[in-house]
Amino acid sequence: MDIHHYTQASTLPLILQSGKIRFTRADQLDDGSEMPFKTAHIDARNFFVSSWTNSVTEHSGQWFRYGDQHRGIRITLPSNPFDFHHVNIELRRNCTKPPLKGNSVGIRVKDVTVPFSINEMLGNGYIIAPYADDMSKSFGGAVEYVESPAQRAAELISEINGTTSFDDTGGLGRIKSKAWADQLEYRFVLMATEGPKLDRIYSQHSYDEALFDMYERSLGAGVLSSSSVKHIDLPLSKSAISTMLVTLGSHISNEDRKIVMSAIEPYASTIRIAESTMSVRT
Repeated sequence: MDIHHYTQASTLPLILQSGKIRFTRADQLDDGSEMPFKTAHIDARNFFVSSWTNSVTEHSGQWFRYGDQHRGIRITLPSNPFDFHHVNIELRRNCTKPPLKGNSVGIRVKDVTVPFSINEMLGNGYIIAPYADDMSKSFGGAVEYVESPAQRAAELISEINGTTSFDDTGGLGRIKSKAWADQLEYRFVLMATEGPKLDRIYSQHSYDEALFDMYERSLGAGVLSSSSVKHIDLPLSKSAISTMLVTLGSHISNEDRKIVMSAIEPYASTIRIAESTMSVRT
């Protein structure tokens, strides 16, 4: 199965130059009913999504809303376009101040398969949380369209003895109102909390110490803060990029057509180009 992403022509060079796709924080999405919940421990700002559609047929609504009113492009990739990593990491430090003195804080992730490396997990301003032992089975999926997103979300969340848990974290990020059902959305979901505003690849020690300090403060207050970042960029697999199909909107300008063709020139032997089959009057 292939998935499709409608966007502006100027987005393609950014994707190809970085090799990454952007995940947007849920409270920044256009659907005002997205993730209608907030508990003492988590809210919509902990979720980041990358939105696609699995509709094979071109969709005029998607072209108009997201594809720059037929002046943009549609990117087609395989339904599993990410590399998955087997991750083990344990970072821990003893607390030195009340009320956590004598305890330890940190991160322990054991034997999980996730679509990000350790350095990508420990990002600048955020920490991505693995939410399954093998996220390759649940990272992407079709959006569930329901009459009441709030009611459906409540069915997946439980709070027991001050602890919030989810029956299906990825599914919690794939609930939308039936009013949007025509989009046939396919969505990838990340869950993240606040992290140190540092790049760990440049100074692992400084990052880790800032992380421990942050956790000690947050857990002393009884809550982990949501990240202030609005986007997280995650690498696509090289094989996915090499099989990309780019469909040009029916009203793409000559200038944007040149931008697209220039961006794919280094990949000319693998990335395919097609013209939209939709004929739309101006």
